[in-house]
Amino acid sequence: MKKSYLDYYKEILVKVSFNHGLFSKELKKAQQQLNPIEKQKLYNWLEMEGMITHIPYRSTV
Repeated sequence: MKKSYLDYYKEILVKVSFNHGLFSKELKKAQQQLNPIEKQKLYNWLEMEGMITHIPYRSTV
């Protein structure tokens, strides 16, 4: 079964969460790749997991 980009970026962000620079870089890549609905799901997931508390350039859906 093929993975969605949303699931792919969730996995990547968990793996690089130890390094702020890598995390930021991968989050920017995700923001460029994902559609607005997937971005919102990613932001909600990040907040729920406690990985991020404020996303300054968050777009509303």
